[in-house]
Order: sequence, then C-alpha cells, then structure tokens
Amino acid sequence: MHQPLTKAYVQRVQQHIGKLDYTLKDLQETGLMMSSADYIKSGGETDLRSSCTDVVWYALNNNIAQCLDSGFFIADINGISKTSKTLDVVEKFIYEQGRN
Repeated sequence: MHQPLTKAYVQRVQQHIGKLDYTLKDLQETGLMMSSADYIKSGGETDLRSSCTDVVWYALNNNIAQCLDSGFFIADINGISKTSKTLDVVEKFIYEQGRN
C-alpha cells in the first residue's frame, strides 16, 4: 500500500494496469490509502459504512478496503464481506474475489 499519490506510485500502477494475470503482491502495490471523505470527493462510492474513516483503493482491480474506527478492515465484493484486524487478510480476499 502506498501513500500519498506520487510519481513512483503512478509508475508502479502503470506497470500493472492491463495485466490479466496479476499476483497478490501486484495488487498490494497498487493500493492507495486516503480518507473516506477524500475517496468520496474523488468520485468513489458513497455508501461506505458509517464507521469508515479511511479507504485503501486498489487501482489494479478498482476494489476498496474500508478502514473502520474499530480498528478492523472490511471489503465487500459481489455480496460477500470479509472483516479482519489485519489488512493482509482483507487484501487476500480482494485478490481472490477480484479474480473470479
């Protein structure tokens, strides 16, 4: 996961965009953390959980992990949710669901 939006981040994303076969590490390298307010301002979805403080947006597959004020991370994909105290677990879920 990277923050803030830098030239190096953009270059990493450009290397991965368009890859049909990408790895979990590739996905993680395109993660960009921002506040939930900034995410919504940038055109992201507006139906985030009320306890969401930050969002990690993955440029590679356009999915997000919500960071909740309870210290948990959560992702919702195709009607399935995954919650964990560690971002790695949620990223693996995003990777697996995004490949289906």
